[in-house]
Amino acid sequence: MTRRVLERIRVTFSRALRERCEEAGCQCRRDHLPAHVILNGDELRRDRQMPDCIFFLGTDAITIAVVELKGRNADAGEVANKLTNGAILALEILRDAGYAGGPPLCFHILLTQAWRSASEFAILRRTKLRIDGTRYDIIAKKCGYSLLEIVGAFN
Repeated sequence: MTRRVLERIRVTFSRALRERCEEAGCQCRRDHLPAHVILNGDELRRDRQMPDCIFFLGTDAITIAVVELKGRNADAGEVANKLTNGAILALEILRDAGYAGGPPLCFHILLTQAWRSASEFAILRRTKLRIDGTRYDIIAKKCGYSLLEIVGAFN
């Protein structure tokens, strides 16, 4: 069932497909990912702030990873807004693709080369996202991490 859902997402959103997740000199590596689809958030919705990449991963169950990439100057409020919008859209996409499994694991990730200031980083670490009644942390890492490294550390 999971592969069928991923294929529906791939076909329905073919205009937003990405081969890799990289922007502004920053990347989220996809080393050894299981079956997956990567969508460009900006191509999905132009009427609101969206993250750079939305990953749908899975073989038995679906995992969602919403990723914002920043070369420099990560603003905590902007990042939280983009990740929230991306996660809400990702859940809608899953429902529309016929996903009927249990609630997917969701990860909200910021990869950046540098912080504007230590206070921005502190604000981001304290920020909690609320999506469909569930609270999520923002996972902040340096550019170049593998998505499996990040998900594996928090799973």
